[in-house]
Amino acid sequence: MKSFTIDSDPNAKGFYVKMGAKLIGETPSTVFKNRLLPLLQYRV
Repeated sequence: MKSFTIDSDPNAKGFYVKMGAKLIGETPSTVFKNRLLPLLQYRV
């Protein structure tokens, strides 16, 4: 495995970015309709 993606809580996005993840887009929430979640990628 060279990388993995994270569907992040919007409030946790800053944490993942500080840990080295890159924002690559948005993904629809499966819990709340009409809400998009940050989609991040982390390379290992």
